Amino acid sequence: MNKFVILGIHSLPFNTFLKAKANIKTSIIHLRKKIDRSDLQGTVFMSISNNIGHDNSLHDTPQRNNLNAILTAYLEWQRTGMIDIKIENNNDIHDNLECPMQYWLISANELTSERFDSFFYCPELRNLYEELSKKEKDGIIELKSGTDFHLVPKISASQKKDFLESGDFFKYVEIGDVTSYGLITKYIEVPFEDIPSRGEYQVKTGDILLALNNSSRGTVVYVPNEFDGMICTSGFLVIRPQDENEGLLLWYCLRSEICRKQIYYLAQTASQPELKLESWNKYFKIPFPTAENKDKALANTRKSFKHIRELSDISNDTFQC
Repeated sequence: MNKFVILGIHSLPFNTFLKAKANIKTSIIHLRKKIDRSDLQGTVFMSISNNIGHDNSLHDTPQRNNLNAILTAYLEWQRTGMIDIKIENNNDIHDNLECPMQYWLISANELTSERFDSFFYCPELRNLYEELSKKEKDGIIELKSGTDFHLVPKISASQKKDFLESGDFFKYVEIGDVTSYGLITKYIEVPFEDIPSRGEYQVKTGDILLALNNSSRGTVVYVPNEFDGMICTSGFLVIRPQDENEGLLLWYCLRSEICRKQIYYLAQTASQPELKLESWNKYFKIPFPTAENKDKALANTRKSFKHIRELSDISNDTFQC
């Protein structure tokens, strides 16, 4: 930012390099070297393409390639200095696109060195936050931030030493061991020394585990009694609710499309995009229902957990002879 003027930032879909066996988050930054100190940053053109000629299943979809539409808008902006914000939803239910195609402009004072990818600045995310603020003002929801909740710290070095010396067996769970709605379908039970190095948290009954990686967004676990004291992967954010109701509502709200979209747009790093703790604390918004909607949410969640417990018992209900 000191040496260049940023002209455009163009984010490509996660499937861009799937044919090369890579699922990475890629942005192209279009720069112009500054002439001197008086050459100031101006308006930036930003875009998100959701199709560059194939879908997530690697089927060719050249008719839905929207790079040309984005290029046309960019050239129009260069010619006139103006474009209209575009958010084009996918109308083909068979096409597994992950977000709308979007292009827009941001002013120089909106740009931050904290993030350069277009996802962070996109209109859909901004519209989401504006809608949430409006609903909070209308009393429909109560907005909570990541800092409103207590996060469980990682296992300390002294705790690891105690676990190793105890010789106790621990249950260990990965994100892949859990359904999107939080049913733990498998686990290993081994001495602590045999738990993978990414086993960084010990959890308690009632803790909430939120999958941080983009591919598993929406996976939320309410830890049941039989997994009290288990170890889980650092791929989860571990939240310790103040009471049962807060835990139930967290499970209910974090599974919403509102929260899934935030994980998608706020995720960082190229090879394994995930929600970082800084973004959770600074940007993430969780809508809690209020009044009678809160009561309905709690009732629906308890009903869901009844079904999850019944599913958990299926493996114990086997033929005995």
